[in-house]
Amino acid sequence: MNMAENKYTQKSLEAINGAQALATEHSNQQLEQAHLLSALLKEDNSLIPQLLKKMGKDVPQIAAQVKALVEKGPRVSGAAREQGKIYISQDLDKAITAAAGVSIEPDSPNCVDISYPNFYRTLEGSN
Repeated sequence: MNMAENKYTQKSLEAINGAQALATEHSNQQLEQAHLLSALLKEDNSLIPQLLKKMGKDVPQIAAQVKALVEKGPRVSGAAREQGKIYISQDLDKAITAAAGVSIEPDSPNCVDISYPNFYRTLEGSN
């Protein structure tokens, strides 16, 4: 993925890399919000599952629903698939852009942190 890596926190990059690995694993050519949310739910010491629990949400149920969305995604294989190329969907791009507008690391005014509550709020608001 060709993103300006210096613009994102380490946790954000880990989540994006996890989402990309998930898309590759499922032969999805497009990275969707479900891929990123799934990666955020799987991260060790991630704040997202903790926040969802505090909101009274059933995290394993959400994770299962997100996994089902990922598994339903279109698969591309054979000559139609460009090896190693994964595109960001418009919805995910909008969510990341919106999260960037509200989630700034205090020490670095240009650093985007999508792995915390603002990204989840963005996902919740886009439905």
